[in-house]
Amino acid sequence: MKTKVIVENIFASEGHGSIIRGKVTDGTLTIGMKYQIGGKTITIKSLEMGHAQVKRVKTDEKFQAVIQNGDYALLQPILKTEIEFFDSGYNIEKDLNTEEKKSIFSSVKNIFKK
Repeated sequence: MKTKVIVENIFASEGHGSIIRGKVTDGTLTIGMKYQIGGKTITIKSLEMGHAQVKRVKTDEKFQAVIQNGDYALLQPILKTEIEFFDSGYNIEKDLNTEEKKSIFSSVKNIFKK
């Protein structure tokens, strides 16, 4: 399952780590969902709506999420963009078309040639 989110703000909170503030545009965002960025997989550690902890956020609802494995600098490229989180059972490779797979394979192959 995938969920689309617009990232409205990113900030660091001492003792908590990186926090994303945003709005769900399609689907349901839940604790444990993941996103791949910069070769890392970040995970939603906790969710809040209106200063209350929640387990899920639905379409058109705003939220704050504490992110695991994502430092502030790593998250900057997703600021003010729409991204897709996926649940742990989702296989991102299934969404890649053949040309994308060839491009990725070619890039990896060139790295090992050096």
